[in-house]
Amino acid sequence: MLWAALTETFIGQVVIFQTVMLHAGMVTTIAYLILRKFWRKYEAKKVDQFTDRVIGILFAEPSAKRKTVLFWWDQAIYREVLLSQIKVLTGPERDTMVRHYVEMNFFAQDCIHVKSRYWWRRLRALIRIDVLALPNSRSIFLKAIEDTNSLVALEATRALSRLPQNVSAAMLFTSLERVSLRRQTALLEVISNIGQNYSVEAICDYLKISKNEEMAMACVQVLGTLQGYQVIPQLEVILKKPNEYSEAYLVKILEAIALISDPAVINAIHPLLSHGSAKVRAHAIYTLSILGDEKLSEILENFKKTDHEVEVQRVIRKIQKSAA
Repeated sequence: MLWAALTETFIGQVVIFQTVMLHAGMVTTIAYLILRKFWRKYEAKKVDQFTDRVIGILFAEPSAKRKTVLFWWDQAIYREVLLSQIKVLTGPERDTMVRHYVEMNFFAQDCIHVKSRYWWRRLRALIRIDVLALPNSRSIFLKAIEDTNSLVALEATRALSRLPQNVSAAMLFTSLERVSLRRQTALLEVISNIGQNYSVEAICDYLKISKNEEMAMACVQVLGTLQGYQVIPQLEVILKKPNEYSEAYLVKILEAIALISDPAVINAIHPLLSHGSAKVRAHAIYTLSILGDEKLSEILENFKKTDHEVEVQRVIRKIQKSAA
C-alpha cells in the first residue's frame, strides 16, 4: 500500500529517486575506497619491482635488449620510476635511463600528449619532457610557450630558461608577461635562470623598458640575490623619484641594495628617510646600516626620538642590538 501510494504521487517518486541515488552513492563510495586501498598496495609492490628492474638495466651489457613489455595499467608506474631515476642520476647512467625511456616509447607518448586538448595532459607531458632534457625538445617548448593555458606556457618558459642561450631572453620575458604573475616561485625561478644562463645584463636591459611593476619587482629581487651590481645606476634613478613608485617596489629595491652592498648608493637612500611610508623609512635605515653609513648613529638617535612608528622602532632596536 505504501509503495503504491508513493509511486502514484510526484513527491513520492522524488523520495524514491533520492533514496535510490543516496544508496547508489554510498555503494560507489565504498567500492572506490576499497579499490583505492588495493591499488595503492599494488602500486607500492610494482614500484619496488620496477625499481629493481630499472637499476638492473644499469649493469646490463650495452647491447642487451632493454625494451620491456608491460600491461597498459603498469606503464604509468614504470614511467614514473624511470623519471625518478633520471632526476637523481648523472653522466652515463642518466644517459642510459633516458635511452631506455625513449625505447619504451614514453617520449613518443609525451609528444602526443603535448598536443592534447586537455591542458593538464599537456602540462604533465611538458614536465616529463623537461626532465629528459633531450636536444630535440627545444622545438616542443617553443610551441608550448604560446599555449593558451598560463600554466602550460609557464612550464615551457621555465624549461627554456634552463637551456643556456637557447632562445633570446627577451622572448622569455615576453612570455612571462603573458602568464599569471601570481605564481611568484616560478616567476623568480625563470628570471634567476635568465641571470645565470644568459647574463645579469639581460635582466637589467628588461628592467629599463618594463612597465609591469610586478615583473620589475621580481627582477630587482633576483638581481639582489645574484648581487648584480650592474643594476645600481638604474636603482639610483628610481630612488630619485620615489613618489612615482609603490611602497612595495621601493622596499624591494632597498632589500636588493642591502644584498648587493654597494656604499656608492648611500646618498641616494637618504631622501627615503623622509618618505611617507614607515615601512620604507624602516628599510632605508636598515639598508644604511648594512652599507656602513657614517651618519648612522645620528640618524638612529634622531629617529628614536621623533619617529614612533612600530616598524621604525623595531629596526632601530635590531641595529643597536647587533652593534652591542
